[in-house]
Amino acid sequence: MSNRKGRDFWKKLVAEYKRSGETQESFARKRRITVWSLRRWLYKFRREQNGVAKSDGKGFRFVEVKTDAVANGRISFHLGSTVLYFDKEPDARWVAELARAYEERGSC
Repeated sequence: MSNRKGRDFWKKLVAEYKRSGETQESFARKRRITVWSLRRWLYKFRREQNGVAKSDGKGFRFVEVKTDAVANGRISFHLGSTVLYFDKEPDARWVAELARAYEERGSC
């Protein structure tokens, strides 16, 4: 019998963990699973819930975002043929959302 557990198994286990109030380490040890597997699935479901990951199982498509310092201290982000300038580095999640919206619009 395979040790591999499916998505439904992990969905139930993650929900159980969230209700438990235990640390990840304690919860995993008691159920004889690796803490790394628990964390992986926690992260995966959290990203799906937040709309960061596609739920169709196809994963991600990377969009190249280049950064470089500008002489006057500003930061420039190159997203396709568009260049954005910032006085300070923006939040990485915001940049990822911007890149996804830009790509969905067909601009990349």
